[in-house]
Amino acid sequence: MNQELVWPITDQAGVRHLTRVDATGIEQDVIGWLLTDGVPINALVLDQDNRPLGLYVTQHGTQRLVSPRLTPTERTVRRGWLDRLPKPERPRAHVLIEVAPEGAIGHACAAVLDVGEALASTGRPALSVRQRHTLTVRARQASDQGLLSLAEAVDDLLAEPLTPAAVLKTTLLAERVRVLCLDS
Repeated sequence: MNQELVWPITDQAGVRHLTRVDATGIEQDVIGWLLTDGVPINALVLDQDNRPLGLYVTQHGTQRLVSPRLTPTERTVRRGWLDRLPKPERPRAHVLIEVAPEGAIGHACAAVLDVGEALASTGRPALSVRQRHTLTVRARQASDQGLLSLAEAVDDLLAEPLTPAAVLKTTLLAERVRVLCLDS
């Protein structure tokens, strides 16, 4: 027996859709903690079967893209792409946790994720000059590191016209690559 949770939504044109999610599994877990925590869902992207591919939510005052199929269930907050790196502090008497640096691939993925998040939150139909430059540099870095799927996804994002599917694909790939680089 296959059970599904049915979630009625209304699009901008006023047409009602029934979104379907399996009753068990990671999709339901991710959407469940969003709803349980009261995180506002601003928009969502559906596939042809009316299953959610991506949810744009407001969390801690910023827009965030969450994919029910690929988002890990841990709740982490990333730094913004225009934030400055903190200045090194004086050594303390003891250190509780030592965090390994992300490295070149991690920084490239973080920059791609931040541009994707900015695009998703603003809904701009085109990249700004700074975003285009950031993505061009990061696509080159990904290609040089042998990450061809990430480089192609970023190149798709650089192509005109800018589509929500390209933003979703690129951010999901960048997040997966970043997580894999941190685990290794």
